[in-house]
Amino acid sequence: MSVTNRGTSPAYKVVAHLKSKVKRLEGIKLSFGRIDRAETKRKTKTLGMAGETDEPNPTVVVEVTSSNAPPASASNTIRLKSKHARVVPPELSCSSPDKQVAPGQRIHIECEESNPGDAPIRGGLCQLAVSKVIPGSTECPADLPPHEKRKFELDPAVPADAKPGPLTVTLTMTAPGLPPAQQEIVIEVVELIEPPKLCKQSELTIEDFRKKQQRLRELVTAGRITQPESNDYLAEWWSCVRQH
Repeated sequence: MSVTNRGTSPAYKVVAHLKSKVKRLEGIKLSFGRIDRAETKRKTKTLGMAGETDEPNPTVVVEVTSSNAPPASASNTIRLKSKHARVVPPELSCSSPDKQVAPGQRIHIECEESNPGDAPIRGGLCQLAVSKVIPGSTECPADLPPHEKRKFELDPAVPADAKPGPLTVTLTMTAPGLPPAQQEIVIEVVELIEPPKLCKQSELTIEDFRKKQQRLRELVTAGRITQPESNDYLAEWWSCVRQH
């Protein structure tokens, strides 16, 4: 605690009186003696809490009195450290700007790790599972102080044999002595567009052509191919459609 004399003359017999709903904090007095003009004096007191409390972050009201000055008061909220600290798991939030990917392509993943607990996180590891295939572990931010956040990025590859459809990427973060944190991202795997001149005459049905046409519209909308490229694909595939 610190007390500053903002008056025009010295203050004598300055005493700080504490009030709180926590019994161990109630009724404590700290004596500062004389405090000269513009002087600041500090006092510290270490308290051992007798047991668990219903007020983990109690408010303490302090009234400061002096023999030759009117009283002053202030309040503040303090954080109590328990001997039996609650184990708080890390928090993980991940996303990807890649909404559609092709087999073999890398996925850019952006993550933010949070430590909501009162103790530091050390030795964090992240394990990636892409479509149930676990390529191995990678380091997350190894040391994270209490109540802090940190961002990191990962770039796993989509399995080369991935089939078109939803693909689940699971990121699990572990740290010694803490429960794991897990995040899932679902990304759409799309079929590779065949290069022109690969289809055979009469190979495609009208229904096949319409499916490819719809897929091209989606790719143009997503900005993965241009409209002229789409037109080239359509012209080639139309030449392969059965005409009967």
